Amino acid sequence: MICTPDATNTTCTRCDWTWKRGGPFPRRNCPASEDPEARARREAKKMGPGTELKRLLGKFFIRARDGCLCDQRALLMDEAGPDWCQENLTVIVGWMREEAVNRGLPFVELAARMLVLRAIGNAEKKERVLSSD
Repeated sequence: MICTPDATNTTCTRCDWTWKRGGPFPRRNCPASEDPEARARREAKKMGPGTELKRLLGKFFIRARDGCLCDQRALLMDEAGPDWCQENLTVIVGWMREEAVNRGLPFVELAARMLVLRAIGNAEKKERVLSSD
């Protein structure tokens, strides 16, 4: 089911998702209409260092934007796994530097390295927990 805009044409009446960019309200699948079991299966598939890095960055309100490569790179990290990410830490930090420059954000390499290492650790921990079940 598609999100249904309210009278102001900015917020979905079902899931409270807000469209902040102006212009016409976009067509998007409404998560409120999704079957809870299907949602749980979809969320369970989202695992890996890329997903974990996106979650950590989201805590600082840094999210993927239209035109950036964030989602593709996170998927690559998820598919390649924690070992690849550890071996390519400088590449991933370089991606983060590139995106910070594109967005006009300050960049601290040490902080970026720490976030990537934390994301790798979180992904490894989740893998261990799931493999022990």
